[in-house]
Amino acid sequence: MNTATRPFSSVAIVLNAINDTLIFVAITYGIHSYVVIGDSWSARARSYFVNDGLPRLSKALLQSGQLYYL
Repeated sequence: MNTATRPFSSVAIVLNAINDTLIFVAITYGIHSYVVIGDSWSARARSYFVNDGLPRLSKALLQSGQLYYL
């Protein structure tokens, strides 16, 4: 039985994690781009992390995406 692992065996896991991260960020940006939150970076960051000012459906989509990502 061969139990040695190759150095490139974890590449698939890392690429899947990067892909999931980029998709999550793109979907989050798309949802937040439709909602006028504020012009300051602090208002945008608060909306991104706390989901303030979003409609109910958008908030539910973001929360389910966060749960999937975690």
